[in-house]
Amino acid sequence: MRRVEAPGVVIDVHAGTVAGVTGKAETHQPVQGLLAAIDPLSSYALAVPGEHRLFAHVVAGRALIGGREVAAGQTGWSDPVAGAAETVLHLAVPDGDAPARVMVYSGTPLREPVAFGGPFVMNSRTEIAQAYRDFQSGAFGPVPRTARLAYDR
Repeated sequence: MRRVEAPGVVIDVHAGTVAGVTGKAETHQPVQGLLAAIDPLSSYALAVPGEHRLFAHVVAGRALIGGREVAAGQTGWSDPVAGAAETVLHLAVPDGDAPARVMVYSGTPLREPVAFGGPFVMNSRTEIAQAYRDFQSGAFGPVPRTARLAYDR
């Protein structure tokens, strides 16, 4: 796992670059993605490109995200900051006995229409129909019956 460690904080970087550590995910758009484990009374100042919109989802515990308390199962959002090259998202667990786990993903807004259909996300219903035809005709290549995930440890 590509990892950043700071006092009381461990960040697994999935995509993009955090504190000089680049995640393994290959993306077609600028994206930053991570999972942070934060101990009580610890904090981290996460640098985020200014043009990114982000969400922070608390997987476990409770955390202060950008100064607002967010509990497990809740998600906070932010919009891009016009003209800023970089912004800082403050992540913290100000008190308590339990650490928090926070998933943060950000990216440049595409500002395109979005259409959903089953497992596909495209720009129009016509593209969704084409994706189904491509999948059913085998154009996606072989699809394993069981997806197996590999983790670096």
